[in-house]
Amino acid sequence: MTRPIILLLTPLLLAGCGSLSDGKLGEGCKVAEAYARQFLKEATGPIAVAHGPKGLMLPGRADLEAIVREHPEFVGRQDLRLAYAQGDVRRLSPVTSCPNLRAFLDGAGILHDDARIDRLANPGTMDRYPFGVLTMSMPVIDRDGRTAAMTISDQYGALAGGTALVTLEKSRDGAWIVKRTDTLSIS
Repeated sequence: MTRPIILLLTPLLLAGCGSLSDGKLGEGCKVAEAYARQFLKEATGPIAVAHGPKGLMLPGRADLEAIVREHPEFVGRQDLRLAYAQGDVRRLSPVTSCPNLRAFLDGAGILHDDARIDRLANPGTMDRYPFGVLTMSMPVIDRDGRTAAMTISDQYGALAGGTALVTLEKSRDGAWIVKRTDTLSIS
């Protein structure tokens, strides 16, 4: 029974570390761009990036506090700090909040207009989309400055895609590298 609770808790725990008041939004934007670049590099076809994060359903601070009341053993864990941070910025979109990400998407010719994505994906059908759609939460940075987390969703059609919690680590040269991906759901 612990594993499902931890999977539910993990995205929540990743939200509280890097908030706007911490001055971490700029570094979070670097993480978002690094992840988008990696996603594009590994894509087997065209992609689009949705503004999100409306479809990610990240828990808020009250949700996390309720979980912690039932599971005090989670207090002090890095993933809990990150979940709180992610909850604090859950309404922010990296696409609208990060000029560097938009510049990369524009330069690479990647569609990032939600209205056009919705029209072109034709969500009223069960057909495969003409592109993969990546949605990202605003990445958060832990107080160590070397660990980041974000929730992503990728969709390839009405019944194809999934949601994952991605943990990234800052390399010695300052690049953000995906360290771990935990699948949260698969369509």
